[in-house]
Amino acid sequence: MAKKLSPKRQAFVAHYIVCWNGAEAARLAGYSVKTARNIACKLLRLPEIQEAIQKALDELMMSADEAMVEISTVARETEKVSDKLRALELISKIHNMQTEHIQNDVEIVVRYEDVQINGE
Repeated sequence: MAKKLSPKRQAFVAHYIVCWNGAEAARLAGYSVKTARNIACKLLRLPEIQEAIQKALDELMMSADEAMVEISTVARETEKVSDKLRALELISKIHNMQTEHIQNDVEIVVRYEDVQINGE
C-alpha cells in the first residue's frame, strides 16, 4: 500500500507530471531554490513518489479506444477540411490502410534464342 504523501510532495508530483523537470517541480512545490535540484533527485528515487507519478499518469492517459473515438469525432463533425483530412489520415494509419512505399519489382527476361545478331 502506498504511503500518504505530504502536501509538498503531492505538489511536487503534480508539477513534475506537467513540466518533467525535477528541479523546477521542486521549486514550484515550495522547496528551496538552492536545494531544489538535490531534493528533486532524492524525491524521484523514492518508491512512493514513483508510484504517485505512475498513478497520476495512469489517470491522465487516454486509452487507444478513447483516442480513436476522439479522432473519429473530429473526422465526422469538424467543418475545417484540414482537420478532417488529418483525422482521416490518422485513422487510416491506425488501420494500416495507407501504403507508404510502393514496391516496383520489374523483371526483364531476355532469352538468347530470341535475339538475332547480324542476321543469324
